[in-house]
Amino acid sequence: MTLTSRADAWAVTAQLVAGWIPFPSRHANGAAIDDPTQARLDLGLATLLAGFGRGEGVGAEVQVPVGVIGRGDVVNGAQTDVGFGDLEARGRYLARVGRFRLQGMVGVALPTGAYAARSGEIAILENARYLTLGRGTTWALADVDARVSLPARIGLFVTSTARVALADARDGLRWGPEVRATAGGTFGPLVDRVSFAVGLETQWRAQSSEIDPFTNERLASVNTGGLWLTATPSVQVRVVDQLTLFVASRVPVWQRTEGLQFIPSVGVFAGFAGSFEVLRPAPPLAEAKPAPGRVTVVDYWATWCAPCLKLKPVIDALEAKEPRVTVRRVDASDLDADALEAMVPGAAGLPIVEVFRADGSLAKRLVGDEVFQVEDVVKEVLQ
Repeated sequence: MTLTSRADAWAVTAQLVAGWIPFPSRHANGAAIDDPTQARLDLGLATLLAGFGRGEGVGAEVQVPVGVIGRGDVVNGAQTDVGFGDLEARGRYLARVGRFRLQGMVGVALPTGAYAARSGEIAILENARYLTLGRGTTWALADVDARVSLPARIGLFVTSTARVALADARDGLRWGPEVRATAGGTFGPLVDRVSFAVGLETQWRAQSSEIDPFTNERLASVNTGGLWLTATPSVQVRVVDQLTLFVASRVPVWQRTEGLQFIPSVGVFAGFAGSFEVLRPAPPLAEAKPAPGRVTVVDYWATWCAPCLKLKPVIDALEAKEPRVTVRRVDASDLDADALEAMVPGAAGLPIVEVFRADGSLAKRLVGDEVFQVEDVVKEVLQ
C-alpha cells in the first residue's frame, strides 16, 4: 500500500494490515507428500506501520508484526502460539519526476520477537514449539519501489526487497539471504475513489544452515529455502483523501522448496492506510503568475474540492495535446476565505481557473461550473 502526501508537506503515516494464511500440506524437496499425520499450519498476522517524513525527500518508518500460529496433527492435536515478530526500522528517500515515482529504503530488523531454537542440542528440547515469528538475529534491509502513472488512471509498479542476516542466531542457525520482487499494474476508472491492482510476486530464500545436535557439524537446514511465485490481487477504496481501505489476497502460482516445508494456500488480508499532513508550507504566490510568452492556465484547487479533482484530468489532457499552453496549479487547500480573496480578488470560492494570454494579460477567469469551459476559452485565445 502506497501512502502519499503533498511534495513539500511533512506527514505522519499509519498502516494496519491483518490477514490469514493457511498451510494445509507439506512438500519434501518440492514435491507433495502423503502425510498420514495430516499436519497443517495456520498463520494469522497483523502488522502495524507508523512513519514520518516529507512528501518528497526523507522519511522514516517503524513496523511491528504480531501473529497467531496454529498447528496440529492427528498425533499431537492442536496447539496455538501468540507472539510479536521482529521490529523493522527503515529510513527512506522519495523522489518524483513527472509521472515517475521512485522510493529507496534501508534499515534493520531487530530480534525483538520470541525465538525458539532450531539448531543444535537445544533444538531437541524446544522441538515442540519451533515455530515463532521472531528469527533470532539482526537483519539488514533494502527496498526499492518504482511507479509510473499513465493516462486513463492506469499505473505500473515494480518493487523489490532484500534482506541479509548480519549474524547467526543464538542457537547457531545461519539464515540465508532473501529477495522478493513484485511487478504489476493498477487500474481505477470504473468507480470513483475505487482502484484495483494486481501483481506477480517472486520470492527467493537461500537455504539456511544449522548445527547437527549429534555431530556438531554445520548442515543444510531441512526446512528453509526455495523459490515461490504468487499472484497478489487487491482492491483499494479511498474513503477520504487521507484514508484508504483495502482488501488483498495472495494466490500461490508455483513453488520449489528445499527439504520438508509447509506450503501456503490462498491467503486474505485487509486493512487501512492513512497519511495525515502536520506541516504544510503555504503555496508560493509566484505559482499564479503567467509564463512569459505563453498562454497560461492557472488552476486553483484544494484536496477537499470535489469539482477541482474532477477538473484535473481535463486540464491534464489539455496540456498534453496543446504544446503552446503552460499549466500552473496553486494548492489552496489550507487557505481561508480572506487568504483566497487576497490571492484572487473577487473570488467567492473554488474551483477557479484563470486563462492568460501570451502577453501576460488575463483573458478570462472561470469560477464554479464555468471551469469546465477552459478548453473552449484556450482555443479562442490561441486563434
